[in-house]
Amino acid sequence: MTRVLGIAALASLLAAVGACSGVHDPVTDAGDASDANPIYFDADPHNVGPQDAAPYMLDCEGGTTVVVARLEYEAPHISAGCLTDADCTTAEPRVTCADTDVVIVGCPVAMASASTTAFADRMDVAAAEFCGSIESGCHSTPSCTNYDSRCVSGACQLIAAP
Repeated sequence: MTRVLGIAALASLLAAVGACSGVHDPVTDAGDASDANPIYFDADPHNVGPQDAAPYMLDCEGGTTVVVARLEYEAPHISAGCLTDADCTTAEPRVTCADTDVVIVGCPVAMASASTTAFADRMDVAAAEFCGSIESGCHSTPSCTNYDSRCVSGACQLIAAP
């Protein structure tokens, strides 16, 4: 039985996902096969393995919140430093799950131009981890403020566009 998880239970799920999944560097850590599995929990304490558990499914709003928060958190952590504004760019956090017709887009994040490939790898990792746990047909595109990416004290940051 699949259960849809709403916003009310999202906080505990975020804590569990953070504790269980960790953050993988796709360049240096290939991860393991379990990274591609849905998030499993079971209300019955006698069921100890994921084979006996039904995955909690995130509704569209919850799935969007989890995926976008994850990618927005990771963006500055993988971004190389900068010396000038030309070293910076904006990237759009996006997870697409073709098998379940899920498309989640976040507002742009600032990062060093040299880090865009690593960020694309992080989006692929997020898709592998979350696609099986977000309700089918979820399409989420935010309304974003227009920002430019600038180098501020050696780090790329979003600055409101004029």
